[in-house]
Amino acid sequence: SISPHFSSPPSPHRGIGLFLGIEFVKNRSTREPDEATAVSVKMEMYRQQIIVSTEGRYNNIIKIKPPMTFDKANVKHFIHHFDRAIELVAGKIHPATAS
Repeated sequence: SISPHFSSPPSPHRGIGLFLGIEFVKNRSTREPDEATAVSVKMEMYRQQIIVSTEGRYNNIIKIKPPMTFDKANVKHFIHHFDRAIELVAGKIHPATAS
C-alpha cells in the first residue's frame, strides 16, 4: 500500500473523460475476435499520427480515449483518418492514394 509513505494518505482520484471501444470481429454471427485487423488499423492510425490502443481479452477492441477538449473539428479529423485506416487495411484503397 502507498498510504504508509504519507502522513496524510492520498485520496482516490479518477480523471474525467470518455473512452470508446470499437470491437473487430471476423463474423458478426459468431463474434469471432479479429485481432489482426484491429492491430493493423491501430498501426495505420499511428502512421497517421493518431494514437489509439488495442485492448480486450483478444486484443481486438480499438480503444479511443479523447481528451475532454475534443471538439467537432477533432471528431471530423479522427473519423476521416479512421475511415481511411480501415479502407487501407481492408485493401479498398491503395496506400499511394491515401491522404
